[in-house]
Amino acid sequence: MTSVPFIKPASVIVSKQSVLLSATGTIAMGSTIGAYADLTDGTTTMSITFTPTNAANKIKIFGYMTLGNVNGDGPWFYKLTQDGNDMLVGDDAGSRTRAMGLAFLNQNSDINCIPFCLMTTAGTASSTTIKMRLAPTQASKTLYVNRSFTNTDNSTFLVGTSHMIIIEYSN
Repeated sequence: MTSVPFIKPASVIVSKQSVLLSATGTIAMGSTIGAYADLTDGTTTMSITFTPTNAANKIKIFGYMTLGNVNGDGPWFYKLTQDGNDMLVGDDAGSRTRAMGLAFLNQNSDINCIPFCLMTTAGTASSTTIKMRLAPTQASKTLYVNRSFTNTDNSTFLVGTSHMIIIEYSN
Protein backbone atom coordinates (compact mmCIF):
# COMPACT_ATOMS: atom_id res chain seq x y z
CA MET A 1 0.00 0.00 0.00
CA THR A 2 1.32 3.40 -0.96
CA SER A 3 0.83 6.26 1.46
CA VAL A 4 -0.36 9.58 0.11
CA PRO A 5 0.85 12.71 1.92
CA PHE A 6 -1.82 14.89 3.47
CA ILE A 7 -2.22 18.21 1.67
CA LYS A 8 -4.00 20.90 3.63
CA PRO A 9 -6.68 22.55 1.51
CA ALA A 10 -6.47 26.26 0.83
CA SER A 11 -8.36 28.62 3.10
CA VAL A 12 -12.02 29.03 2.29
CA ILE A 13 -14.02 32.25 2.43
CA VAL A 14 -16.36 31.93 5.39
CA SER A 15 -18.05 35.34 5.37
CA LYS A 16 -17.80 38.78 3.86
CA GLN A 17 -19.18 42.20 4.71
CA SER A 18 -18.84 45.61 3.11
CA VAL A 19 -19.77 49.23 3.59
CA LEU A 20 -20.04 51.85 0.84
CA LEU A 21 -19.94 55.60 1.42
CA SER A 22 -21.55 57.18 -1.61
CA ALA A 23 -22.72 60.56 -0.32
CA THR A 24 -20.46 63.58 -0.06
CA GLY A 25 -19.63 65.14 3.27
CA THR A 26 -17.15 66.99 5.42
CA ILE A 27 -15.37 66.15 8.64
CA ALA A 28 -14.44 69.25 10.65
CA MET A 29 -11.55 68.46 12.97
CA GLY A 30 -10.87 70.19 16.26
CA SER A 31 -7.78 71.96 17.48
CA THR A 32 -5.93 68.82 18.61
CA ILE A 33 -3.42 67.51 16.08
CA GLY A 34 -3.58 63.74 15.83
CA ALA A 35 -7.07 63.44 17.41
CA TYR A 36 -8.87 60.76 15.41
CA ALA A 37 -12.47 60.88 14.15
CA ASP A 38 -14.55 58.29 12.30
CA LEU A 39 -14.55 58.45 8.51
CA THR A 40 -18.10 59.37 7.53
CA ASP A 41 -19.80 60.98 4.56
CA GLY A 42 -22.44 62.49 6.86
CA THR A 43 -24.82 59.59 6.18
CA THR A 44 -22.74 56.44 6.59
CA THR A 45 -19.68 55.70 8.74
CA MET A 46 -16.89 53.51 7.36
CA SER A 47 -17.55 50.83 9.95
CA ILE A 48 -18.45 47.14 9.78
CA THR A 49 -19.82 45.11 12.69
CA PHE A 50 -19.66 41.35 12.19
CA THR A 51 -19.22 38.11 14.14
CA PRO A 52 -16.29 35.95 13.04
CA THR A 53 -17.05 32.22 13.04
CA ASN A 54 -13.73 31.39 14.75
CA ALA A 55 -11.29 33.62 16.67
CA ALA A 56 -8.34 31.96 14.87
CA ASN A 57 -9.68 32.71 11.39
CA LYS A 58 -7.95 35.29 9.23
CA ILE A 59 -9.68 38.47 8.17
CA LYS A 60 -8.68 40.63 5.25
CA ILE A 61 -9.73 44.27 5.50
CA PHE A 62 -9.30 46.32 2.37
CA GLY A 63 -10.77 49.19 0.43
CA TYR A 64 -10.19 52.82 -0.42
CA MET A 65 -11.06 56.31 0.77
CA THR A 66 -11.83 59.16 -1.63
CA LEU A 67 -10.77 62.37 0.09
CA GLY A 68 -10.11 66.04 -0.62
CA ASN A 69 -8.84 68.97 1.42
CA VAL A 70 -7.92 72.64 1.15
CA ASN A 71 -4.48 73.22 -0.37
CA GLY A 72 -1.98 73.66 2.43
CA ASP A 73 -4.02 71.80 5.04
CA GLY A 74 -1.36 69.12 5.12
CA PRO A 75 -1.61 65.35 5.05
CA TRP A 76 -3.97 63.25 7.20
CA PHE A 77 -3.17 60.26 9.42
CA TYR A 78 -5.39 57.20 9.14
CA LYS A 79 -5.81 53.91 11.00
CA LEU A 80 -8.18 50.99 11.43
CA THR A 81 -9.58 50.12 14.84
CA GLN A 82 -11.24 46.96 16.14
CA ASP A 83 -13.64 47.65 19.00
CA GLY A 84 -11.81 50.92 19.64
CA ASN A 85 -8.33 49.33 19.71
CA ASP A 86 -5.71 50.31 17.15
CA MET A 87 -4.86 47.84 14.41
CA LEU A 88 -1.48 47.97 12.66
CA VAL A 89 -0.10 51.30 13.83
CA GLY A 90 3.46 52.49 14.18
CA ASP A 91 5.51 52.60 17.36
CA ASP A 92 4.51 55.23 19.91
CA ALA A 93 8.07 56.42 20.53
CA GLY A 94 8.16 60.05 21.61
CA SER A 95 5.25 62.34 20.82
CA ARG A 96 4.59 60.97 17.33
CA THR A 97 1.02 60.16 16.31
CA ARG A 98 0.45 56.43 15.89
CA ALA A 99 -1.03 55.69 12.47
CA MET A 100 -1.45 52.98 9.84
CA GLY A 101 -0.56 55.45 7.11
CA LEU A 102 -0.55 58.99 5.86
CA ALA A 103 -2.89 60.36 3.19
CA PHE A 104 -1.17 63.23 1.39
CA LEU A 105 -3.86 65.21 -0.43
CA ASN A 106 -3.19 67.63 -3.28
CA GLN A 107 -4.72 70.87 -4.55
CA ASN A 108 -8.17 72.34 -3.76
CA SER A 109 -9.81 70.91 -6.85
CA ASP A 110 -8.29 67.42 -6.52
CA ILE A 111 -9.59 64.40 -4.74
CA ASN A 112 -7.40 61.43 -3.98
CA CYS A 113 -8.15 57.74 -3.74
CA ILE A 114 -6.24 56.25 -0.78
CA PRO A 115 -6.13 52.42 -0.79
CA PHE A 116 -5.61 50.32 2.34
CA CYS A 117 -5.24 46.61 3.09
CA LEU A 118 -4.65 44.54 6.23
CA MET A 119 -4.62 40.77 6.84
CA THR A 120 -4.90 39.76 10.49
CA THR A 121 -6.41 37.20 12.84
CA ALA A 122 -10.04 37.78 13.86
CA GLY A 123 -9.07 37.51 17.55
CA THR A 124 -12.67 36.91 18.64
CA ALA A 125 -15.74 34.84 17.80
CA SER A 126 -18.00 37.53 19.26
CA SER A 127 -19.47 40.57 17.57
CA THR A 128 -16.70 43.02 16.68
CA THR A 129 -16.58 46.40 14.94
CA ILE A 130 -13.88 47.52 12.49
CA LYS A 131 -13.69 51.29 11.74
CA MET A 132 -11.58 53.59 9.60
CA ARG A 133 -10.49 56.71 11.50
CA LEU A 134 -8.68 59.88 10.38
CA ALA A 135 -6.70 62.61 12.14
CA PRO A 136 -5.28 65.94 10.95
CA THR A 137 -1.59 66.83 11.00
CA GLN A 138 -2.60 70.47 11.54
CA ALA A 139 -5.19 71.95 13.92
CA SER A 140 -8.76 72.92 12.99
CA LYS A 141 -8.89 71.52 9.46
CA THR A 142 -11.72 70.13 7.33
CA LEU A 143 -11.60 66.92 5.31
CA TYR A 144 -13.90 66.47 2.31
CA VAL A 145 -15.27 62.96 1.76
CA ASN A 146 -15.96 61.74 -1.80
CA ARG A 147 -15.52 65.24 -3.22
CA SER A 148 -13.02 68.05 -3.66
CA PHE A 149 -12.87 71.19 -1.52
CA THR A 150 -14.25 73.32 -4.34
CA ASN A 151 -16.89 70.72 -5.29
CA THR A 152 -17.19 72.44 -8.66
CA ASP A 153 -20.23 71.32 -10.66
CA ASN A 154 -18.86 70.59 -14.13
CA SER A 155 -17.76 67.58 -16.18
CA THR A 156 -14.08 67.82 -15.22
CA PHE A 157 -14.81 67.23 -11.51
CA LEU A 158 -16.08 64.03 -9.99
CA VAL A 159 -17.98 62.79 -7.01
CA GLY A 160 -16.46 59.57 -5.74
CA THR A 161 -17.16 56.78 -3.28
CA SER A 162 -15.29 55.19 -0.39
CA HIS A 163 -15.53 51.47 0.28
CA MET A 164 -14.37 48.94 2.89
CA ILE A 165 -14.64 45.15 2.60
CA ILE A 166 -13.92 42.48 5.22
CA ILE A 167 -13.48 38.85 4.16
CA GLU A 168 -13.13 36.09 6.75
CA TYR A 169 -11.09 33.02 5.78
CA SER A 170 -11.13 29.66 7.55
CA ASN A 171 -7.87 28.83 9.27
